[in-house]
Amino acid sequence: MTAILKPRKGFFRRYLMPKTIYGRLLLIIVLPVVMVQVFSLFVFYERHWTQTTRVLSSNIIRTVELAIRTHKVDDKYATALASQLGVDMSHKMQPFAGQKPFDDATGKVFYEVYQGTNFPYKMQLRFVPPSGVLLELGNDYETYTFTFHEYQLYTTVTAKLVWLWTLFIGFVFAIISIVFARNQARPIKKLSQAMIAFSSGNKTAIDTLAVRGSDEVRQAITNMKLMAERINRHQKQRTDMLSGISHDLRTPLTRMKLQLALMDDSPEKDILNGNITDLETLINEYLQFTNNEQAITDWTPINLNTEIGELVKKWQAVGHTVSLTLYGTSHIQGHKTSIVRMLDNIINNGLRYGETVDVTVVQSPKIATITIADDGPGVDPDKMGDIFRPFVRLEESRNADTGGVGLGLSIALDVATKHGGNIRLDNRTDTDGNICGLVATISLPLWHNSGA
Repeated sequence: MTAILKPRKGFFRRYLMPKTIYGRLLLIIVLPVVMVQVFSLFVFYERHWTQTTRVLSSNIIRTVELAIRTHKVDDKYATALASQLGVDMSHKMQPFAGQKPFDDATGKVFYEVYQGTNFPYKMQLRFVPPSGVLLELGNDYETYTFTFHEYQLYTTVTAKLVWLWTLFIGFVFAIISIVFARNQARPIKKLSQAMIAFSSGNKTAIDTLAVRGSDEVRQAITNMKLMAERINRHQKQRTDMLSGISHDLRTPLTRMKLQLALMDDSPEKDILNGNITDLETLINEYLQFTNNEQAITDWTPINLNTEIGELVKKWQAVGHTVSLTLYGTSHIQGHKTSIVRMLDNIINNGLRYGETVDVTVVQSPKIATITIADDGPGVDPDKMGDIFRPFVRLEESRNADTGGVGLGLSIALDVATKHGGNIRLDNRTDTDGNICGLVATISLPLWHNSGA
């Protein structure tokens, strides 16, 4: 189970920035390549393409100028001369139809070059499919029409080569970037998955992780292995010690119970029996705490609505006031016994310190939120931070007659954490700001494969 992450702040980081390290590596590598390619295209069109078009436009204009001047002297010879220069020429004694704005880059460049000449004619340039160019020059009395091939005005070979080169290089770099970024991100992803499994109780997840990747990642994996080894050793020593002490205490308690059984009934005997019962309760809770710290491996789909509904019916059947409100159908995946025990313990705490308990289950797109609210005296706000610590009892803030060793909420938090969730406790307040109960909010990630 993965932990519930806090949402990112800012529109860019939340919606535009890639969320995974693989995506960010691709962005770091591909974005500069794309920018270089775009800049190269810009330089090509601004320098090479435009300059080439200017030179070719100037050549066409000189040819047209020569043909018009020759036409003033000998119209037949002018037509033949223009044809030899690759331009078809015609002349009409009619007013020029008028000039239209240029929409394409080539026409704009040609017009700029034409404006730099001393021609006393207006001009109009049009492209005629499939590969012709029509140039019209004229005034209020006459119109000259010239047609020529588009390759005489601009070159397409260089443009095709540039586009092919740009796309080819971009494709090659994209493949290289994807392979490189994936190889770099894979060890980090494996490390993250192993850490999630380790935090969920799989103590061998880090041990089976291969040490690979860059030096920084290899060092991080190696240090994580050492840290996991120290954590496992420390946890084993602590649980073994606590378990051993708890088991060793059972032997003298058994002897004491046998001796008390042989004694005559008296007030002192009742007191000693009560003390022995309290000691047995403490030992059982210690053993439950140590067993709970072991790895949870039996994961199964859990319908929270069904399980919580059964718990509520159980408490209602013995006369307690427990209500249940459901919003949506929430499914999770986890250890069913641990989840049910966690919820049962929190409901039991609410009934122990209050008269009524209200349970609400809300399904959101990613998490299921369970709130268990009681009407007891609440918890002293100054001691709220210690309530989840093992063996910490806050009886003086709730009820002086309660028992327990302060492990219930610690075990509940441990179960929620191993399932990728969390538990938060808050005091309920009335309209005057007075504490009127305690609210336990449990967040657990949904199991989306269930179709919920």
